[in-house]
Amino acid sequence: MSQTWSYTSSYNVADAMSQTWSYTSVHITQMSWHGYPIYS
Repeated sequence: MSQTWSYTSSYNVADAMSQTWSYTSVHITQMSWHGYPIYS
């Protein structure tokens, strides 16, 4: 059970990092596109 939890936890962390990177990339693109910083 602990092994399954560790695997799931690692996967969730990697997925969260991926989502954060995608979110950041989108905002950087929007900032560059519009020419001003976007905070949301």
